[in-house]
Amino acid sequence: WVFWTHGQNRLFYRFFLVLLVIALTIEIYLLYKSKQCHGLLRLIGSPLPLRLVYQLVEPMQTTTEIQIKCSVSVPSRKYRKAVTRNLLKRRMREAYRLQKNILDLPTDLGQLNLMLLYTGQEVLSYQPIAVATNKLLSRLADLLIKEHRSN
Repeated sequence: WVFWTHGQNRLFYRFFLVLLVIALTIEIYLLYKSKQCHGLLRLIGSPLPLRLVYQLVEPMQTTTEIQIKCSVSVPSRKYRKAVTRNLLKRRMREAYRLQKNILDLPTDLGQLNLMLLYTGQEVLSYQPIAVATNKLLSRLADLLIKEHRSN
């Protein structure tokens, strides 16, 4: 940052940057707490190599079935090689494809956006990924059904 070296404006820029960081932090916090942001679901007490982030969008029109969209992500910071990331993504997509029938939800929920994030420290085979996907999807289905019944 070039302006850090200026003598008379240094204090002003520091103050400005501190205010900017505080404003961004408050905005991110409010976005996270709002209902339009993603709800985070993670099984507590058991170490899973996956994290499931979901967003439930209210239906715009009446539909006969719930629309579910799923995406997968593997961090490039942990796994530098694209071959490894693509291998893990394929395994996650296949695990979701074979177990997406767990999400047998009421039709008036609207649209459900899912994102599976790989958080494991090493490259796992298909079986542990499938078990973790099964646990997360069944937990999500139970949570959404409970919320739907309470409303």
